[in-house]
Amino acid sequence: MRVLVLLPLLCCCSPEPAELSVVNGSELDSFDPQLATSAGSTRLLSAVFDCLTAIDPQTGELRNELASSYSSSDNNRQWRFYLRPDARWSDGSKLTLIDVRDSWKRLQRPSTAAPYADWLADATIEIVNGAVQLNFKSPQPLFATYCTYHALAPIPEALRRATPGVIPENMTYSGPYKISVHRIRDFTRLSINVQHRDYSSASFRTIDFFSVDSQWTALNLYLDKQADYIPAVPQLSIEQLQQRHPDAISTTPSFATYFVRLQQSAGQPLANRSLRMALALAVDRQRLAVLIGGRRKPAHALVPDLLLNYSSIADISFDAAAAKAALQDAIHEFGDENITIDYLYPASEINRTIAEFLQQQWQVVLGIKVSLNQLEAKSFFPLQRSKDYQSSHSTWIGDYHDPFTFLELFQSEHRNNRSSFSNADYDALLAESQSCMDPVLRLTLLARAEKILIDEYAIIPLCFDSNIQLLRPNITGHVPNKFGIIEWQHLRREVAYD
Repeated sequence: MRVLVLLPLLCCCSPEPAELSVVNGSELDSFDPQLATSAGSTRLLSAVFDCLTAIDPQTGELRNELASSYSSSDNNRQWRFYLRPDARWSDGSKLTLIDVRDSWKRLQRPSTAAPYADWLADATIEIVNGAVQLNFKSPQPLFATYCTYHALAPIPEALRRATPGVIPENMTYSGPYKISVHRIRDFTRLSINVQHRDYSSASFRTIDFFSVDSQWTALNLYLDKQADYIPAVPQLSIEQLQQRHPDAISTTPSFATYFVRLQQSAGQPLANRSLRMALALAVDRQRLAVLIGGRRKPAHALVPDLLLNYSSIADISFDAAAAKAALQDAIHEFGDENITIDYLYPASEINRTIAEFLQQQWQVVLGIKVSLNQLEAKSFFPLQRSKDYQSSHSTWIGDYHDPFTFLELFQSEHRNNRSSFSNADYDALLAESQSCMDPVLRLTLLARAEKILIDEYAIIPLCFDSNIQLLRPNITGHVPNKFGIIEWQHLRREVAYD
């Protein structure tokens, strides 16, 4: 297999600019929907792969996308999905139930090493009476919501047969756009997919997604009119942008949380609860929220305060005296005063600001030396998944609109449990919530689980995030939302605006 088609190396000039230009952050961690996890990957993949279901960005309600309908048994152990008859790949071939079934079976295979394989871990998948049927050993009340995420999107046969991580040359796509060109560390060109059922409503025939690490570089591209959209801006520029470009900048709460993962595997210093407690209580979240700006809020727990019927009972706040006392307990338990901490984070301006703030807080409040290790996203995520770190930056954007999207990460056997946290009571509460048919009781169980997570200092919540983006005022069709969803095919450029 060869990798995704690149422009000829001998070409010394760039192609004509696309009709829409997007600055997408760092180079994508993967073009494979089953392996990609970064926000930039999610943004681009949402344009080229349709999912079975989708979230309406304005209402938050679930709607059908590739699925024409779906149903579940009373105990949520069996699900059936029916495909819409006009579902097609970008080469014109029909997207079939076999594509769905075999995509999900690939996700299950250990050799794929898919971060979201747990969603299908105990499922049998077959085609029954014109539908893909899944039978789970345990209740899965949220499975239709899981299907809004690209990890469960049907993928083409060529990708299913390829070695995981290798993108075949003959890729096809199911979304309103398809990838036509990719230049590593430069840009990815999307072209309209004329086989898509909604292609005639798309205004932009081509979209360029540029790989740009620096938010300042991204901002300059926007100000120089070389980019139409940037998903994040430097915190030091927010106030000026609000004054000078009020029609372009938008700030909305995001269903996302900044937090610190603490590696708790045997033999690690942070397996010690007293040390975790000291680090967690030594962080002044209010100061951090002001420092990084953008109307971000200090996080008292893990789940953002954006769910209508969910109220967290967990609470953590800055307490220097208690942090110092916990450190003394840790020193007594270690029998050694020389405690040092390594902190791993992915390259970006805001991540560096957070890292340097934590380094300063832990040094000033606790006297602990902290070494910072910045890596590009492609190197950072594999290292974090391998649990080869002591403390690590994390930003988790909810994959679906429920507390479980955050809390499932810390189940003992979950693939995204990258910190080795394990608590039998926590696991039991999450398992009970999955089989609970009373929606009020279910959320109560989840709140109790979240309190265990925070009381054990398994993580250090930092801030609830916000979406701060710049979109050229003459582009319409997008309503900023807490999900960060952009329906690219619905964007329009209105010539009446400059």
